[in-house]
Amino acid sequence: MQEDIDIWPQINKLLAPLGTHTVKYDRNISTEEFINNGLVEVTIGVALIRTYQVSTNVHFQRKQYGLKHHMTGTIHYAMRDTPAKSCC
Repeated sequence: MQEDIDIWPQINKLLAPLGTHTVKYDRNISTEEFINNGLVEVTIGVALIRTYQVSTNVHFQRKQYGLKHHMTGTIHYAMRDTPAKSCC
């Protein structure tokens, strides 16, 4: 188990160009076809390992891939996030 954690491989992902709203996934389309349609293949490695101290004798390390999550919101979601206007 520890060996698996120690040797995290780099991973390759396809990155859509800025401004892309949708990418239709089809398992029959090859990586090369996605690249020909404007996607870019990027290699993602492990982010810096952080060590935390829980108590005097207990430490742990956090190891993760350097991915930034993206969330898309609809107009309904955005409306929920704004303060309600007073009616009177």
